[in-house]
Amino acid sequence: MVRMPEPARRRGRPRAGAQTDAREAILRAAGEEFAENGYDGTSLRAIARRASVDPALVHHYFEDKPALFHAVLSASGVVDSAFLAVLDGPRESLARGYLRYALTLYEQPAPREQMTALVRAAVGTTEMAHLSQIFVDGEVNARFAAIAAGPDPALRAGLVSTQLLGLFVARYVFEIEPLASASVDDLVELVAPTIERYLFGE
Repeated sequence: MVRMPEPARRRGRPRAGAQTDAREAILRAAGEEFAENGYDGTSLRAIARRASVDPALVHHYFEDKPALFHAVLSASGVVDSAFLAVLDGPRESLARGYLRYALTLYEQPAPREQMTALVRAAVGTTEMAHLSQIFVDGEVNARFAAIAAGPDPALRAGLVSTQLLGLFVARYVFEIEPLASASVDDLVELVAPTIERYLFGE
């Protein structure tokens, strides 16, 4: 019996069962490269080496470096199904629900370390800061603006972002005490009223 050869796969395209693992490995490697070397100092080839994949596989999943950086931010947990579920919930519990979701996420070492490194890199790199701004405006602020009440919804959404980013930087990047050691419950109770006022106050 003659065995027919298997169809050749396109270079860089993984087998079906390996697709999810390969994409996740690329995202992890990209996050580490961006954090360590900044946006300008990171190449897709270096990401492929760190992820132990063919460089063509990076291009298979991501069109270019900006698209990959956007995917890294998306994978950081800033915007996911849990975040969207909070925004779809009751208005009276929205601020507390979002704060608890975000703080609980970043109490975990891996998400916290990745986001901390990305924040540090974004602050020091103009291109990375610009891409981060586009992501925050499109994926976070736009969603808060859509539910804000009263005049200037975009401004209200921006103020929410300043509150959240300032809290993250002070607690996890600079580790300012006693904020760094405060419990999630205490922070939710103290900060949520300010976010509620930004979103829904007159």
